Amino acid sequence: MSLLLSILKQDRYQKERELAELQDCQRELANLQDELIQQQSRVGEPELSPNTWHGARANEFNGSREDMTDAYRDISKTQMNRAQDEVEQKIGQIRQQLGYLGHQIAAERRRMEEEEEGA
Repeated sequence: MSLLLSILKQDRYQKERELAELQDCQRELANLQDELIQQQSRVGEPELSPNTWHGARANEFNGSREDMTDAYRDISKTQMNRAQDEVEQKIGQIRQQLGYLGHQIAAERRRMEEEEEGA
């Protein structure tokens, strides 16, 4: 086996590992996003009616709840979607690199076979 073929195979192996790790990360991000979306509804619990609590502190507390709801929404949608898009983009890049490495490996094998036939 040529040194070049060995290096190409090693590169391919490394890229396959990176791809597997990113795919695991992608699944984990999706699970975390689902969990955040589910937990967002809990910010409003327990429901406070004007009969149970009212006044300036109640308004301040409800304002804090609204801020938390907005933060959950931003994290669970905007930020998580951005992270998932970045991971998906990196997965696509690695798949392209794997395709290119596959072509290089095949070309090197053909070159080696031709070299053996010519010898």
